[in-house]
Amino acid sequence: MKILLVTAPYQYPHQKALRTESLGQLYIAATLRERGLEVSIYDPTMGQPLKTADGYYYGVPFDKLATIFQAAGPDVIGITCNNVYSLSGTEFVARAAKSCLSKNIMTIAGGVYPSVYKGRILAECPSIDYAFQGESETALADFLCAGNLRPGDLLSVDGLIFRSNDEIKVNDKRHFIHDLDQLPYPARDLVNIRAYMNMKSTLYGLGTKPTLSILTSRSCPNQCRFCNMWLIHGKTWRPRSPQNVIGEFELMVNKYDVQHVFVMDDSFSHDPERAKTICAEIIRKRLRFKWNTPHGISVRKMDFELAGLMKKAGCINVCVGIESGSEWVRNELMGKGISNQEIAHAVTCFKKAGLPVCGLMLLGYPGETEDHFKESVAFINSLPLSLITASFVFPFPGTRLYDQLCEEGIIAHSFNPPLDDYLEPVFLPPGLQRNRLKQRYQRLLKGFYLSHIGQIAKEVILGRAKWITGKGIRRLLGS
Repeated sequence: MKILLVTAPYQYPHQKALRTESLGQLYIAATLRERGLEVSIYDPTMGQPLKTADGYYYGVPFDKLATIFQAAGPDVIGITCNNVYSLSGTEFVARAAKSCLSKNIMTIAGGVYPSVYKGRILAECPSIDYAFQGESETALADFLCAGNLRPGDLLSVDGLIFRSNDEIKVNDKRHFIHDLDQLPYPARDLVNIRAYMNMKSTLYGLGTKPTLSILTSRSCPNQCRFCNMWLIHGKTWRPRSPQNVIGEFELMVNKYDVQHVFVMDDSFSHDPERAKTICAEIIRKRLRFKWNTPHGISVRKMDFELAGLMKKAGCINVCVGIESGSEWVRNELMGKGISNQEIAHAVTCFKKAGLPVCGLMLLGYPGETEDHFKESVAFINSLPLSLITASFVFPFPGTRLYDQLCEEGIIAHSFNPPLDDYLEPVFLPPGLQRNRLKQRYQRLLKGFYLSHIGQIAKEVILGRAKWITGKGIRRLLGS
């Protein structure tokens, strides 16, 4: 059986989109190949984007797609759909496959969008036959190797989304891979990996040199009310062993000559001893690369020893999910369960080790008052952070926040904004007008940078503020 995995084209408002290798797709490809299936990958988004009236199109025209499909001659088309931007591209790819190959060719969607929005993927993409939720290495391989399943058998396929008598069925996602060491490394050899490595898509200063990404663990123990990550990776934090992680780092360095690595975990340091072992092995084996943690890092058990080892192992900065400087908002409303003291201690450890820290902030959470916001600003301004980024809360279906807003009538169950845009409010908390909410965004940033200007200037001089560019300085001065 031949499987062609395709990244869905997408329409993006800006010319500069963050593009790295698709780890989910590469893990799927590696697992299918290990099961004896013939796998190839095509990413139509890798060329220069086309300027359109609505932004930029990352994709190819139909005739180009048809040529690729006919040359590959697949039996199955698997399409990665990660967000609303990719939705029309997913339907475009599936429709093209059925048009130029066969109307009966099997089309399967996966990725973040079907994991979060469930049955909507089939409702909005009529040319898609099936979809899978969450991590699907095992589930998809079992499904394809089983051959033609009878309609009744489909009900037992883990995480499957399918049609039955014109009705969309959504099977529960029950099984997640406990031992991640059993998975093969991502099949980077199936793509033009150099093209991804040299995209120069930067995250907090890294990405300017040959860059790859890695997941050393999956999921996060916090299960915040606003977060949808557990819909993809499950509710249990699952680490890869230090030996398994180091093996992939060695492959990156020795085979691909990587210089920068994005450690994409949501909670790299949840087990501090594991994190210390990984860092110590990077140092012992003299693996030379720089890395950071752009999705955040656990602060609960942080100590100076781990921070120092991270620095010696090549880490150049970390992100911390503070969300709100009000402990009551962060814990009682958001459900994060992390104290101000734990955050302050972790940030101090990182700063003493010479690691700049970016605080990740959320605005517009329902229940946050003006007094809570002022408390948040005061706490953020008291921390020795090097940078903050702020976004507005987004109610993803399946999260407790989404259910709360539906119950309170703030959004409808059919809530489906046209874009996953975190820099514009997509709903208004009761009693808060849009202009007041956006003013809070400006006040938060202005207050932070005015209170930290001396520290930031020092880090620029010392060369630690890798994320500060000429464009960023002009924006800061302009605000």
